[in-house]
Amino acid sequence: MIQSYTINIKELDDVEFALDELREQMEGISLLKNTVGIVTLHLDYISSGVYAAVADALDFPLIGGTTISSIANTEVGTYLFSIMILTSDDCAFSCAVSGAIPPKDSVAEVTRQCYRDAMAGLKDGVSLAFLFAPFKAEFHYTGEFVRAAAAENNKAPIFGTLSIAEIDNNFTFGRTLLGRESYDDRLVMMAVSGNVNPKFYMGSVSDAAIIMPDVGTVTKSHENIVTEINGMSIEDFFKKIDYNPGDMVKGAQVAGFMVKEKNEDGEVVSNKLTGILKIEDGGGVFGGDIPEGAVLSVATTSKEDVMTTARDVVDKIKENHSGGAVILFSCAGRMFALLNEPMKEYQYLRDELSDKFNIVTVCSGGEICPTLVTDTKAYNTGHNNTLVACVF
Repeated sequence: MIQSYTINIKELDDVEFALDELREQMEGISLLKNTVGIVTLHLDYISSGVYAAVADALDFPLIGGTTISSIANTEVGTYLFSIMILTSDDCAFSCAVSGAIPPKDSVAEVTRQCYRDAMAGLKDGVSLAFLFAPFKAEFHYTGEFVRAAAAENNKAPIFGTLSIAEIDNNFTFGRTLLGRESYDDRLVMMAVSGNVNPKFYMGSVSDAAIIMPDVGTVTKSHENIVTEINGMSIEDFFKKIDYNPGDMVKGAQVAGFMVKEKNEDGEVVSNKLTGILKIEDGGGVFGGDIPEGAVLSVATTSKEDVMTTARDVVDKIKENHSGGAVILFSCAGRMFALLNEPMKEYQYLRDELSDKFNIVTVCSGGEICPTLVTDTKAYNTGHNNTLVACVF
C-alpha cells in the first residue's frame, strides 16, 4: 500500500527560507523503501530558483506541473508549492520525460516512448500511471496524449492533467516538471506497480444542466473533428438545433456537449463533457475525441452546477473511503464559471475532505481520468470542464 504526506512551501523568493520550510516539514515524515513526490506550483517558483533548490534537496524524484490555483490539505491559494509525497514498501514508482512534443504533428510517438521509458523502470506490471503535459490549446488537446498512451497500454488506468500557467494575469504555456527540470515542450509520466487499487470519480454537469438531451448521433468523425451528425453536415445540424458555436459563453453559463459512448454490447462506457473550439473546413473541432456513434447532448455550466457536481464527487468519495490520498484536477473553466467566487469550489473541497484525507487539488487545462476500469481494460479518457478525482 501507499502512504502519503503533503508538504506546503509558501516562501516564493528566498531559497534558504524555502529550504527551512522543507526541512521543518520533512522532520515528521518517515519514508519507506520507494518514494516519489507529485508536485504542483505557481510558475514563479521556477523562475525564482526555489523549485530547483527544493528538488535538489530531496532524496526522491518530483514529478508534476504548474498551475494557477491549487489546494494542499488546508491551504488554498494561487502562490502555493505543494508536494504530495507517496511512499511504499510494496509499490514502485518510475518516472520518465518525453522527447520534444512536435508543434503540430502527431504526439503519438513521443507519448508512447515516454510511457515505455516509465514502464521500463518497473519489475512488475503497471497498476496506475500519471501523465502531465503542457497546455497548448492551439496545437494539441488532451485526447491526443490519452489516445497515444492507451495505445501503449490499455489495461492500466491513466490519471493526469494539462499543466497551465499565467504571467501578469494572462495565460501562458504551462510547464511540466521532473526532478529539478521544467519543460514547456515535453510531457512527463509516472508508472506505478504493486499494491495500489485506485478509484476514480468525476463530475462535469448535472442532469439539470443538460438543456437538450440526445440531440444527435455522430455519423462521421475523425479523432476530435466531427463532420456529420444525424447524417447532415455539422453546420446544418447546428442550424437545425439553433446552436451557435461562436457564442459559447453567456454570463454565468458555458455551453458544451455531453458525449455518450457505448460499446458493442450497448453499454455506456464513457460519458464526458467537451466543448467545440471552432468550425474549420466543414468540420467541428472539439476539445476531445468524439467517435462515430457517440450520442450528443447540449449542456451548460453555471456557478450552481459547478458546486452541485463538486458535492456529488465529494459525496462519492466519503461514501466509499474513510481516508487515504486524494488527487483532484478541476478544469480552469469551472473556476471561470464561478465568476466573482473563483475559489469557491476549492474552498469547499478543502473544508469537506482535508480532515480525513491527504488532498491536493489542481486547476487544470485538461483532465485525464478513466470513465471505467474493468479487469481487461481501462477506458482512459480526456475531459473538458470536469472535476476528476483519484483516491488510493
